[in-house]
Amino acid sequence: MGENTPKIPDPSFFGEEVGRWDGDTLVMDSIAFKDEKVWIDENANPHSDALHVVERWSRPDADHIHVETLIEDPKYYTKPFA
Repeated sequence: MGENTPKIPDPSFFGEEVGRWDGDTLVMDSIAFKDEKVWIDENANPHSDALHVVERWSRPDADHIHVETLIEDPKYYTKPFA
């Protein structure tokens, strides 16, 4: 984590994100989500304060953006899913 990232993140509805480049791919690593009145998707699947989301954004060509999302929350789900 960078020097400006707090050691103990303050939980929020959007989480605490840290970005980095992995070659030509932007990787967004998010933690510290509030666990109340929020869903992880449009299907109303719940999450806890243990939610961890990793997004990988890449641009395969000038007309497209590709996003891969990995979701893990050991309090609600038995294994990570995309």
